Amino acid sequence: MTRDKDGGRAHRVYEALASGSGGVAAKQCFYFGFVLLISALLAISASPLVSSPQYLVGLGILTLATIVAAISPWPKIDRRWAGLLPVVNIGVAGALRDVFRDDAPAVALLAFLPAVWLAFFFLQSGTVIAAIAVTVSLSLPTLLRAFPLIDSVLITRSMLIPLAVAQICFMVALARRRALDERKRTQQALHDKDALLSETKTQEQLLKNIIDTVDIGLVVINCSGGIVLENSAYRELEKFASSSSAKIGESTLIMRYPNTEARIPDHQRPLHRAADRETFKNNVIAYGGSNGRGRKISSSARQIIGLDGERSGAVVVFADVTAYFDAARRQNQFVAAVSHELRTPLTSIIGYLDLVIDGEELSDNVSANLDVVLRNSEQLLKIVEDLLGTQTVRDNGVDLAREVTDVSELTRRACETMAPAANDKQIELELRIDETPSIAVDPARLTQAVINLLSNAIKYTSAHGTVSVTVSSNHAEAEIAIGDTGIGMTDEEQTNLFTEYYRTPSAKNHHIPGHGLGLSITRLIVLAHRGQISVRSIQGRGSTFTIRLPLT
Repeated sequence: MTRDKDGGRAHRVYEALASGSGGVAAKQCFYFGFVLLISALLAISASPLVSSPQYLVGLGILTLATIVAAISPWPKIDRRWAGLLPVVNIGVAGALRDVFRDDAPAVALLAFLPAVWLAFFFLQSGTVIAAIAVTVSLSLPTLLRAFPLIDSVLITRSMLIPLAVAQICFMVALARRRALDERKRTQQALHDKDALLSETKTQEQLLKNIIDTVDIGLVVINCSGGIVLENSAYRELEKFASSSSAKIGESTLIMRYPNTEARIPDHQRPLHRAADRETFKNNVIAYGGSNGRGRKISSSARQIIGLDGERSGAVVVFADVTAYFDAARRQNQFVAAVSHELRTPLTSIIGYLDLVIDGEELSDNVSANLDVVLRNSEQLLKIVEDLLGTQTVRDNGVDLAREVTDVSELTRRACETMAPAANDKQIELELRIDETPSIAVDPARLTQAVINLLSNAIKYTSAHGTVSVTVSSNHAEAEIAIGDTGIGMTDEEQTNLFTEYYRTPSAKNHHIPGHGLGLSITRLIVLAHRGQISVRSIQGRGSTFTIRLPLT
């Protein structure tokens, strides 16, 4: 503790001596102590001179100046008065040097320290004052004593010390000026930095206030996937869907595929996908519990590109679309009710049309007309059945009756079912079916999913095109890939492909019939099997849909 106090005291003394505008008493005491030390050394060999009246008067004046410097309230006094002390010190140095002018002329060097003090304190003006004071105190007495025998040699010799003092003071003043200018620039830079930092904090707080007022969850992540910014709406969503009361993170959230109990794996969750440089939109996920207690959240992600053109992170937004899904569910229930009411009379109409066509002799014209009526009635009944099937899956999920099934054989039978449709359009059906391990699936539902994809491939492929079916497996999953050489899709169309009732503009432009329900049903079936379905497509060159099913 004592060492710390001594160190602190020494530091304060050093600061006082080094101060350019303060520390007057410290500087004066330092100089007084230095003169006393020199006087003590001189007294060893020249005590009569040190004890002479002139020398003692000089020490007295220096002592009085030191006492005044010690007791004066310098912070309250105009700093220009402090310049009197080094001038007095220079005068005393001249008097002491005059006593030792023959024995120790080097005593004149005592004038250097107060001269430097003046230059350090008052810069250029202090340099001029110091040069004048040294000239008057040291050179002038020498010239007066030699008068009238003054020559150029004497003048030069007597002016050497004032000129040396002037040069040293000039260099000190110049260095001090540069130091002050640099300090000023540094202070200005620090002020600008503080102002910029304050403005940045203000803008940051404003941004936080703004994003906290919107009811859409917002998350900004960096290149490594760490969260940089999140708003209160997203934090509330995290609390709602968290399965843990401890640390909350995306991996702890309850996320399900919509209308299923299947949990979404970590690598398919929004923040993880955004961190993997993926851009997507309208990715609907069920957050929280099932049985009506969860929320439907639409997530979208965009990558952030910096000024240097490099990726610096991503922005992910989460919009609560539960209300829209509830409204759509009510609308779908109405559609289902209407469809159910239409199914019975349509079935009756088709039955009676079959009886009329098969039971009586009809003219060719009447028979052709009845065939048209029958085909349209069957088409209408198929639409009604699709609507009812979709509503059943949406409301109740996909109930699976799992059986150990050979997926290769199941796909082969589905291809046989769709072969006539392919032949009618003169489409080549290419099969590359490897034997796969038998797995527990719902044969009827999986067959429905494969036939839906085959039907679409045939529908969207022109005559003389090709539809390929590939079945393979690895150590973890079985894969069914159905490709075609049809019209293909744009990236935008692929984004919304599995949305109910969505039909691509390309399909509409080619006048290809459909309701936009088959792929949404297929997706729900695959997800119910805890599998994945994906699509790769190039506009004008065709599409490939791939179903992956876990082997365990």
